[in-house]
Amino acid sequence: MQDYKCNKYFYELAQTPLIVNRLRTKPITDVLRFIRVETKGRSGKHINLDELEAIRLDLQGRIEQGYKGTIGIITSFDEQQQRAEKYFRERLKDYPRLKEEQKLSIWFVGDVQGEERDIVYYTFVEDERNSEGGLRSIYPIPDGTADKITSLKMQRLNVGFSRARDTMVFVHSMPLEDYMDTRRGDALRFYSTLLEDTKRSDHFIVDEKTFDSPKEKELYQLLLQTDFFQNNRERMRIIPQFDIGRYIAQEYKKIHPLQPGAVQRRTDKNRCAQ
Repeated sequence: MQDYKCNKYFYELAQTPLIVNRLRTKPITDVLRFIRVETKGRSGKHINLDELEAIRLDLQGRIEQGYKGTIGIITSFDEQQQRAEKYFRERLKDYPRLKEEQKLSIWFVGDVQGEERDIVYYTFVEDERNSEGGLRSIYPIPDGTADKITSLKMQRLNVGFSRARDTMVFVHSMPLEDYMDTRRGDALRFYSTLLEDTKRSDHFIVDEKTFDSPKEKELYQLLLQTDFFQNNRERMRIIPQFDIGRYIAQEYKKIHPLQPGAVQRRTDKNRCAQ
């Protein structure tokens, strides 16, 4: 995933590799998704089975369509992580194979350091009818004592949101604005805004083989991160491997068009000079 511009509280401080090291080869709507869950009462303290079912359905659909990438699921509570293991073991088709071949793993957000997967699902558990403020014990509170990059809670937030190599899917049971009591809300707002802004003028490379060298790819990534590009992305298009020589020749012909017979006259003139 790529072309994610940092915000004050999140990636600017974390400096996570999600920002600059990967080139997006899919539309933004394929790599950033939000699944809103309407809970049906299958929730308890720090457990939300409706969110787990939403993940199961989405993941099962991907597998049936031939998805072969690695899979991760990050939960905001230990209880949800433990219940998710049992839930998917009993209900997810080909669960043993997915564990073995596609590295399906389920983590509590505090235990995911050093792990990465191609797709990562995030289950936030709390819903409007069963919100006990438990997430305040997990993530930093704005202007609270843990609201600094050196705190364990802030590190947990940054690490948790930088585990996806390709696709992030946020599964939530409340409107995004209801998560603003912790810094996790800043992250969700950041990604939601990014998704909506980018959809209007999306820039991605279908095939990285377009680039002849790693330096060309690096230059392309740097251009996408400039303030000039970010401020004018809706009016710009960056074309890798653009044939500048042909373009100049065409523009030259527009300015200095050759008249009929001009080439022949020049040739005759050169012969006389010889």
